[in-house]
Amino acid sequence: MKSRSLSRRSLLTGLAGTSIALPWLEAMLPIKSAHGQAAKPPLRFVAFITTDGVFPQRFWPRLPGEAMYPLDKNPTSGFFSGTQAADSTDYLFAPSLEPLSRHRKDLLIVEGLDSSGGPGHDQWPSVLTGRTGRNTGISLDQAIANHIAGDTKFKSLNLGVRTDNGIPFSCYDVDQPALQENDPQAVFDRVFAEVSPPDPTVIERLRAERKSVLDSALADIGDLQKRVGAADRAKLQNYFDSIREVEGRLTSAAGGGLSCARPVLEPGQGEWWRNDDNIPKAMNAQFDMLAMAFACDLTRVATLSFGNNNCDVTLPAIGVKTGFHTLGHEPDSNFAAWDDVGKLDVWNAEQLAAFLDRLKAIPEGDGTVFDSTVVVWLNEMTRGDHDTGNIMHVMAGSAQGYFKTGRYVRLPRGGEPTHGQYPKGRWSNDFKLSVLQSMGVQATTFGDPAQCNGPLDVLRG
Repeated sequence: MKSRSLSRRSLLTGLAGTSIALPWLEAMLPIKSAHGQAAKPPLRFVAFITTDGVFPQRFWPRLPGEAMYPLDKNPTSGFFSGTQAADSTDYLFAPSLEPLSRHRKDLLIVEGLDSSGGPGHDQWPSVLTGRTGRNTGISLDQAIANHIAGDTKFKSLNLGVRTDNGIPFSCYDVDQPALQENDPQAVFDRVFAEVSPPDPTVIERLRAERKSVLDSALADIGDLQKRVGAADRAKLQNYFDSIREVEGRLTSAAGGGLSCARPVLEPGQGEWWRNDDNIPKAMNAQFDMLAMAFACDLTRVATLSFGNNNCDVTLPAIGVKTGFHTLGHEPDSNFAAWDDVGKLDVWNAEQLAAFLDRLKAIPEGDGTVFDSTVVVWLNEMTRGDHDTGNIMHVMAGSAQGYFKTGRYVRLPRGGEPTHGQYPKGRWSNDFKLSVLQSMGVQATTFGDPAQCNGPLDVLRG
């Protein structure tokens, strides 16, 4: 008798009456596609957004034979590493991106793109919409979600770390912003609890009952294991173990750390995740839960932003005690300030690298969750002094082979900079359109049509 694939929806309702969501399993795939090939796991997309620019001279890779920018040298305005096209798999990582070097074969680092949208800090709400102004059109993440979300519990997740003023960059459509959630506990309760929107009294009861619910679900795995293969059995066990691990982390670390309940703080302290000292804990928790949400197939699209435009967040954990916005406006002669910007770039790259490690550790099909995920790292400016030419674009993941990764691509520009101004390059919207098409969306433009010249075919190799 011909074997049949398992229904994801039936599995969701088949475990002792609970509504615990299951991860995506091989057994949920059709046996074969229409062309007789084994079907692939679902595509996923993440946008990691940082703010107030970078230290460009320490950020861009170098081609073989090109000298690295000295670490003890001040920056110069209007910098880009070259005007001629280049495409290298043998590039050298500059210090800011060095933490990503262990993921070299999975990266596409693209230089030569100008921002699409508003000038300076006004670029923040445009970073994913590619249109000038706030809430002026659908953002890249939501356009992708409309196509690949499927029957997941959450069409998309929008997480933040110190996005204090709430200016959105993700939009469902015109005048329909999607705000970031900064509280990891709120994310945990909404995504992994069985109520939506969460009722605080119900959540307290659910916290007390969750252990028994998970025990019941684990017991039901015994029956389910008879219907799935070895890889799925391991994934099911790993999934429930992971939920307990993350919940345990949230309920431990008393005395100012993450806690299961909202912490009871002294007046004036605020909630822990609003404290700059706790930024590393907040970032780690948000990335942890995002990786798990992908593993559980609760969502396939997400954004995570660190700060926002004009934010003066600090990062004491690495010795950066001046606000990001202030740092970006310091003159080139202030070496200490720009050295701090370089430290921030390195730290951001470390967080992204650790997230990629998480995704690569989650088995799926013949590979890992990462194999079907595209992660893009963007910033709203080149430098904090309102430069928006030659803006950073880093991608990890090939979209199941759509992109040719392992490369540093330097797009050609129209000449040398004059008076600190960049010559004409391609638009950031061209990059966004390429990502949109990699997700299967049949689109010919994205964002402001006047700032989109078509997809970047060079990214496909």
